[in-house]
Amino acid sequence: MRKLLQTLLNIPCYIRSCGFAAALLSAAVAAMVYFVFWSNNAVFYRDENGTRLEILPEMSLEELLVHFEVEPEPTDTVVYTGYVGKVAEITLLKAKEITILADGVERTMNVYGGTVGQALAAANIDIDSDDLVSKKLWKQVNDGDYIIVTRMEYSLTYEEVEVPFETNVRYTSLMRNGRTRMLSSGVDGVRMLTYMNVTMDGEILSTELISDDVIRAPVAKETLVGKAGVPVSPLVFEEYPVVNNVPVKYEYLISEGVATGYSAPPGAGTLGGWKAAPGYVAVNYEKIPLGTKMYITSADGKFVYGYAIAADSGSALMSGYGTVDLFYSTYIESVLNGYRRLNIYILETP
Repeated sequence: MRKLLQTLLNIPCYIRSCGFAAALLSAAVAAMVYFVFWSNNAVFYRDENGTRLEILPEMSLEELLVHFEVEPEPTDTVVYTGYVGKVAEITLLKAKEITILADGVERTMNVYGGTVGQALAAANIDIDSDDLVSKKLWKQVNDGDYIIVTRMEYSLTYEEVEVPFETNVRYTSLMRNGRTRMLSSGVDGVRMLTYMNVTMDGEILSTELISDDVIRAPVAKETLVGKAGVPVSPLVFEEYPVVNNVPVKYEYLISEGVATGYSAPPGAGTLGGWKAAPGYVAVNYEKIPLGTKMYITSADGKFVYGYAIAADSGSALMSGYGTVDLFYSTYIESVLNGYRRLNIYILETP
């Protein structure tokens, strides 16, 4: 082989052309390289430090490990492909010992690289979005890692709480002194309490009230008690004080006017735009204009409707039946009013 190379190198001495000499030299080098690769093999060795490639004669795995100066630990794994054509690959997987604490169990295991998430999957430990892991799932595992999985659970509980009804007594001059009439018997309400429960590894960590909603409002127990002279209307016109059941000033008096009573569902409106409520009464607006301020009472003062505003009307009133229709908050009170003869003091017309 050495003689062949020497002969090739001496050829330029006999040939005067430099170009021809260079061509022959290149061909010789190529031939040498081809010969070296044809008689040897490419061996790739990989470990955690990177990849090495060497051109070697065919060897056993044990010889190759000695050549690469590798002494695997008992826990390491060597992956060897053997010679495929002229190429062989050796991969050394170094074992990394990690410990995982999950569900009250501590387990130590060997892994060969990968992420924390992959290590948990290899240990058959399922993780959901509520659980806490002491290391990021995408982090690469390191030898000696201690990974803690904390099971977190969030749940809602509900509790119904009774809301006791109130007891109200309302005095009225619709009845004789001391007489009573129940308007409503009273019904307890219900509140719904919603709690957020936080559980850590099966132990309740905290319970927090997050909402308190009334799902059924209580209905008060309401009783009417008769008491002479107590006004029905809550309205007060301070510019028209009343002395001995008679306003100190007024425009005119409708004596012995006919007064009936009515009620309406909560939130009902009136012709004049007011909400229907005690103190806002219906009239014949052709005789008593809407918005007129009045004071309504019996002649003896035992029944007092009180201050009122002409706010509504009705077909019976417009037909001439009755002078005023008094509004009450309950149907029972409107029935108790019945048909009364009352003094209607017109205090102020619009």
